[in-house]
Amino acid sequence: MNNYYLSIILKPKNQVEILLKKGSRLLNRAFWQDRQDLDKKLLPAIDKIFKKSNIGIKDIKTVNFSFAKDTSFIAQQIGRATSKSITFALGKNNI
Repeated sequence: MNNYYLSIILKPKNQVEILLKKGSRLLNRAFWQDRQDLDKKLLPAIDKIFKKSNIGIKDIKTVNFSFAKDTSFIAQQIGRATSKSITFALGKNNI
């Protein structure tokens, strides 16, 4: 079984990074400057990473979410809701 890990990281100064790893090896990443459109860009970016890496969401073992101190409350909620929704859809109990 493959161990794929998805990380959603909200960095300082409104930077967004999504990482897809297999074990400790980085497979793919997306990075952009959030311009208050995280709600429109986050899921399409995750989907694009999956397609580029030729994997499906069911292959994900764990979803990690982290954010910087200066991340807006709304961005935190969007990132948290997205990671929890993916985790719930996978039937994982670590919400």
